[in-house]
Amino acid sequence: MVEKFSKSQLSEADIISKFILPAIKANGWNDMTQIRQEVASNHCAIVGKIAHYS
Repeated sequence: MVEKFSKSQLSEADIISKFILPAIKANGWNDMTQIRQEVASNHCAIVGKIAHYS
């Protein structure tokens, strides 16, 4: 039986692991080389580059 739940009852970590990461991986991203989570910052500007693959 499938139990219904509200996304508002889930934690941020639950939302990421159940919805966001699977969608990113389904689009070809490699979680070992392209995805980082919970990265500490030293309050400096964060400069990034997003690669777009076709």
